[in-house]
Amino acid sequence: MSENKADVRCPISAFITNLGKYNEGDLIGQWVSFPTSAEEMQRVLSAIGIGKPDACGVPYEEWFIIAYENTVRGLSSALGEFVNLDELNYLAVKLNGMEQSELEQFEAALTMDDHCGSLQELINLTDNLDCYDFLPDISDEEALGRYYLLEVGSIKVPDELVDYIDYEALGRDAVINENGEFQNGSYVRRSGSKFYEFYNGQPETIPAEYKIMSTEKKLLAHIEAMQNAAIQAERSYAAEAAAFVRTPESILEQVQLEKERVRDRFRALAKPQSKSTPKKHRPKER
Repeated sequence: MSENKADVRCPISAFITNLGKYNEGDLIGQWVSFPTSAEEMQRVLSAIGIGKPDACGVPYEEWFIIAYENTVRGLSSALGEFVNLDELNYLAVKLNGMEQSELEQFEAALTMDDHCGSLQELINLTDNLDCYDFLPDISDEEALGRYYLLEVGSIKVPDELVDYIDYEALGRDAVINENGEFQNGSYVRRSGSKFYEFYNGQPETIPAEYKIMSTEKKLLAHIEAMQNAAIQAERSYAAEAAAFVRTPESILEQVQLEKERVRDRFRALAKPQSKSTPKKHRPKER
């Protein structure tokens, strides 16, 4: 396991892990702080063994994210283990360019759970903050009731009646009617504006300057070449081994031939031997 740490100044940090090594029981990974560069991303992938062969000669080619750390509250729970790294970097670029008030509005929008089911939706959410009204420092129903009645001023309340109004009940009704949420000392509600899709979910449409997997094709081509070499070597080995491996049919034929040879030997042993007449030797004449 690598010793590097997440950069707490970056909006998103992710611990990227070699999936093949993880399945083998080894946790090999590194923290990557987003936004990052294509060069840094490729360095990390190489460092954790992506593209390098395993014990069988098959290259590791898959990774996943085991943990997140970020400066945006509520974002980690909306991010998955298997994500497109170009999209993750694109989201980090957008978050990195926000003012603090916009980040707070984005955090508030996350609590509504409307558009946080994928990186595509999260990226689009950064460009649709006007779909939500964000009221800072409105932390409960009473404060919300006072805000609507005294600050918005839709109804003129005589000064002598201000202290006799049930602001909590008024705020509670507003939350129910607006389907709003309190979070981190603020109140958020839907504004009614239309949510537009600026990013269509196709990573190839991400601006080139934000892509960090631009050399992915080269990496995949290298992996494919290694795989083809492994397949060719396996076929060659199989062809050579076939000469030494007998099929069930050839084994049966061999057994039958062996039986016949044994039978022939027994027949030969059991066949009566013809006795030859010994030659008579004449005594030598003296």
